Amino acid sequence: MQNAIDILLRKIPCLLALLVLGVGCFGGNSSHPGLVEVSGVLTIDGKPAKDISVVFQPEAGGNASRGTTLEDGSYQLMFDRHSSGALPGTHRIRFLSMAIDSTGASLPAKYRRPETGITVEVTREGPNEFPFELSGK
Repeated sequence: MQNAIDILLRKIPCLLALLVLGVGCFGGNSSHPGLVEVSGVLTIDGKPAKDISVVFQPEAGGNASRGTTLEDGSYQLMFDRHSSGALPGTHRIRFLSMAIDSTGASLPAKYRRPETGITVEVTREGPNEFPFELSGK
């Protein structure tokens, strides 16, 4: 009986180490803990804009977050393939599109430039909902 207890006591630290390692590797969004959820709606001349990429580039540097607009113009940012959200701070906004969407709203040329002049402040407190009303005029 004492031999079985000794074996069990020697294995417990190994099992705990594996458990901690497993949670660290597979649990939650541990690789990007500072991200916050960001969403919004993009319209062009009052119409929802579909299939336009909305890019949030942090002014402080770092990876951009992006989201593609849906049929209703809504978007949600992704930091990478597995992590949603954006880093807190000031972001320069860019829009990318290759086609005219089904509503007839196309991305005006002045918004296709890398520097649109639009900036927003993403905060930890939120809400981080950013509607963009673009004008073709």
